Amino acid sequence: MTIAAPTRIRIKSLHQQYASLKSGKESLLNLIDEAEVAENVYNSNAIENSTLSLSETEKILLEMELSRNVSVREVFEAKNLARVMVYKRNKVKTEPLTADFIKLLHNMLLGGIDDSIAGRFRQNNEYVRVGAHIAPPPEHVEPMINKILWFKIL
Repeated sequence: MTIAAPTRIRIKSLHQQYASLKSGKESLLNLIDEAEVAENVYNSNAIENSTLSLSETEKILLEMELSRNVSVREVFEAKNLARVMVYKRNKVKTEPLTADFIKLLHNMLLGGIDDSIAGRFRQNNEYVRVGAHIAPPPEHVEPMINKILWFKIL
């Protein structure tokens, strides 16, 4: 994957600018990040057609009782995603982003939901479609992940 020098320079400049702006504000950024977990979980799961409202998602994450019955799958999806977000936030400074780390997060995300696919890349005949979007075929997933991981070292 070839990236033009001006683009590479611009990306590095933006990264340096971000790093300088966040310096000394880590605790504030962590506080904001923690406060947004429920909203991030709600929005992410809504893309996957979750029926949970933001209020219900917050109650699930706080282990409060809901006023209606919801599927066990949706409860697992909310709790697992929140756990992944917190874990990732805590490990981002010490764990390098690798294919194995991505698979670990995937395992955490799908654990208790679909253990047969948790923690691995899609294989033969495992296709994904969300609404009108069709994800890349299984044989393209790992090479695409490797390209993304290469790109991050710019």
